[in-house]
Amino acid sequence: MNRTQIHNMFIYLGIMLIDNKLQSMSPDYIKEKTLKFFGRLGKSEFVRIPIKNRNFDFELYCNTWKINRDDFELINIINFINDTVTLEKKKVFYNFRKYIGETDCILSKDLSHLAHTNISKYVDELVNFNDRFCKLHELREKLGY
Repeated sequence: MNRTQIHNMFIYLGIMLIDNKLQSMSPDYIKEKTLKFFGRLGKSEFVRIPIKNRNFDFELYCNTWKINRDDFELINIINFINDTVTLEKKKVFYNFRKYIGETDCILSKDLSHLAHTNISKYVDELVNFNDRFCKLHELREKLGY
């Protein structure tokens, strides 16, 4: 996994968590952004129904947008976003693998232009992409792990 892929994952989360309220995002918008950044949707198997929290009510979301509760790919995308609100790197990577899949699916092309400039700046200030954690992930890719 290279630095651009790591950056793209955090830019995606910035768009989904900061730019919009998940409750008001259409399923098509969520899927479109996810495909643009990751080239795939969430895992197709059931992991769990998103928990009700102060920012997101899954039942209300399903009723509002008239979505099928068996759309596991969408549910897993929502789980990834909801479970990753802290942008803590270890949790982001763990949740990505749990709900989306292996991180090698994240596009290598810089996609920061898809986010508002302030979101990109915020993510760059919040996440230290030069720390040991990111460098180890970059090294793993170079060594083929």
